[in-house]
Amino acid sequence: MITYEKNVGGVLINPFCSLFCLFCGGKKKVTSDEIKKQEIKVYKNLQDFKREGIKRIEISGSDPSEYEEIAELICYIKEEGFNYVQLSTNGVKLSDPSFLNKLVSSGVDELRIPIYGSNAKVHDSVTRTPGSFNKVV
Repeated sequence: MITYEKNVGGVLINPFCSLFCLFCGGKKKVTSDEIKKQEIKVYKNLQDFKREGIKRIEISGSDPSEYEEIAELICYIKEEGFNYVQLSTNGVKLSDPSFLNKLVSSGVDELRIPIYGSNAKVHDSVTRTPGSFNKVV
């Protein structure tokens, strides 16, 4: 018999995405009311994961790095006793040194960034956003 041990909790935050990738077409910016609804779900899910003894959290969504309070969310996750936080992002916003420093200071453990080709021509054709490869790399 194979047993599955759930050891990673996933939370979604979908503010918007600055890219227009072939597979999703980009996500429009959501309203502040929608963000509030998402925040309520995120914080509820985190409390559920805590009760279940989960220690690792993955944050994903359209591009959670575009969530204005992403660093504060990561700090909160760490303060609640989770020992590992992975952030999935398209990576574009990480080209801003100030934002990147704030994110690193928040305690994020891993950044998961997709690169869709070995050069700008390929990557940018998938993201349909000229310059995205150079910003990510």
